[in-house]
Amino acid sequence: MPYYHTGMRATWDVAPGHGLAFWMTNGWNAVVDGPPGLAPMAQWTSRLRAGLDTSLLLALSQERGLDAPEGRPWRSLLDGHVTWRPDRWWKWIAHANVGSEAGSAGWVQWQAAAVTTVASVNDRLDFAVRLDGFREERLGIGGRVPGAIFWPVPWVRSLTATATWKPHRDWQWRLEARHDEAADALFPGCRGQASPVQDTLTVGMVQGF
Repeated sequence: MPYYHTGMRATWDVAPGHGLAFWMTNGWNAVVDGPPGLAPMAQWTSRLRAGLDTSLLLALSQERGLDAPEGRPWRSLLDGHVTWRPDRWWKWIAHANVGSEAGSAGWVQWQAAAVTTVASVNDRLDFAVRLDGFREERLGIGGRVPGAIFWPVPWVRSLTATATWKPHRDWQWRLEARHDEAADALFPGCRGQASPVQDTLTVGMVQGF
């Protein structure tokens, strides 16, 4: 997925293979005007050796609306990932994300993790498998409970398999099979009833520019 940041970024090559970046954006993953306030971010990236890259990002923001019952608390996020390429045909990615928000109604925290492996048959055909999970907890104060940030259920997880065909350097076709599970009924089900599980098959085209 692409990033939807609007703002400014300054980068510094600290040493060969190591870089530092500072961001000031219009909130997290947003390009439209929303709640006032800017989101400062700092990111450290390293290439530990050939084929092994790491990233660690710290971000702060006030994402609740002006009239939110939780007030305007600061939300903090720590995001890291490691990418390992043992050769040009194989890639592994480990990704973890934690964050919290403490407002007048209580405290929200989340933890998420994903592991992805990508195998390239040739320059035009890739196969990928991803396993991910997401957990969100809400602790109220004085009988009040803050609204969920991401999901109305405590946890979700998914298993995804993707085939990618790249007939041209600027566009690609994707076939994706995905199985999702949640702690409670979250996904659209049959006869208008929500379900805690979901299976989807998607075909799409991605255009680059």
